[in-house]
Amino acid sequence: MNCVHYNVFRGVLLGVFLFTLPGIAAAVPEIWNEGSLTFTKTAPGQQDCITPQTCLTRSTVLYNSVTESPTGMQPCPGYTGPGNTEWAYGDISDWNTLTYQPFFEMIGCSPPSMIGNPMVAHLIAENIYVQITFNSWRQGGGDFQYTRTTGPGAVQSRAPFDFDGDGKTDPSIYRPGENEWWYLKSSDQGNSAFKFGTDGDIRVPSDFTGDGRTDIAFWRPSTGEWFVLRSEDNTFYSVPFGANGDIPAPGDYDGDQESDTAVFRPSNATWFIQNSGGSGTTIRTFGVSGDMPTVDDFDGDGMDDIALFRPTVGEWWQFRSSEGVVAYQFGAVGDKTVVGDYTGDGSADIAFWRPSTGVWFVLRSEDDSFFSVPFGISGDLPIPGDYDGDGTADFAVFRPGSQTWFVQGTTAGYYQFVFGRTGDIPVPNTIVKP
Repeated sequence: MNCVHYNVFRGVLLGVFLFTLPGIAAAVPEIWNEGSLTFTKTAPGQQDCITPQTCLTRSTVLYNSVTESPTGMQPCPGYTGPGNTEWAYGDISDWNTLTYQPFFEMIGCSPPSMIGNPMVAHLIAENIYVQITFNSWRQGGGDFQYTRTTGPGAVQSRAPFDFDGDGKTDPSIYRPGENEWWYLKSSDQGNSAFKFGTDGDIRVPSDFTGDGRTDIAFWRPSTGEWFVLRSEDNTFYSVPFGANGDIPAPGDYDGDQESDTAVFRPSNATWFIQNSGGSGTTIRTFGVSGDMPTVDDFDGDGMDDIALFRPTVGEWWQFRSSEGVVAYQFGAVGDKTVVGDYTGDGSADIAFWRPSTGVWFVLRSEDDSFFSVPFGISGDLPIPGDYDGDGTADFAVFRPGSQTWFVQGTTAGYYQFVFGRTGDIPVPNTIVKP
């Protein structure tokens, strides 16, 4: 059954249908000892949904938002939270020999004492064991950060426009006329430059080879051909897919960690996706002429979703791989799409930037509430990405007149720098529509 959401930005909620299936405890323990995810809470509504039954967040105390909703201070000793969990200091490799307690009993009612000390959380109903290390905990507020393991075969979130594979979005520009790509490596602050493409090509950088690094790539409208510069060895390949008039819409639609070549054909509102995982070509009619692709993983299942923004009416339409059709009204004519995971829950959030005011608006994927943040001025170009590598999208803009990058990192905080020259186009602006 398809699940359809339709939200109106001005605060009216129409026809929201949510379905939740009860969890089933695993008979055999699952030990999540692979991969790493850093979760940072800096604003209300942000939560880390480790499983559908366990979403950790904080008001003043740490709690599981699926089963409880405490506010303010709680008695300690007394309050144990979060629900459905028990904890122990130690390493995940010793999970079966540790002595588990309720969270606040384990830390002796003193959150500062746990910072930097590895612990194991047991998700009781799911019978899952997870390594968690708290990196920060702001006293008297709701902010905190921890790093946890993700589990065998878990899909790791990847920063967009990460050319050096360190998990952070790299500042990068395209130089028209000279057809040069320049990027500043966040791993060592070195830079690289490549001449690739011709005037009229459409930039489609993404990880087409599955090595964890973004490949420089473009799509040629006149021939419908894709050209990819492999990040592994700087060789290139080309493949014909699409026709003149199509809109390129690359994404990992089959969840194999490689971006698929894909196009949206406005003339008949049809999507064509060449699945890199070997499952052939997907052809689906979805949308109307004038829609703009806004591809991302909106349901957090590790597969990008067919998604569109309808700029004439501020509507978002998505065909989610695990939830079916979802639609929202959010924004107005002239707004720019800046989708990304701004709440760090593993699901992309619908978001737009308003050029006239420089304000970002984010519709939280967790609960369909929204928040806004002023960042940037008229004339800036929005450049969303995860610049500090914490798994949460950052607000960022590029100012063409001075070639200055302004970034509000969720972990690194505010910073600015100059990269590029007059006429350069910031590559992270590629995903912004229209």
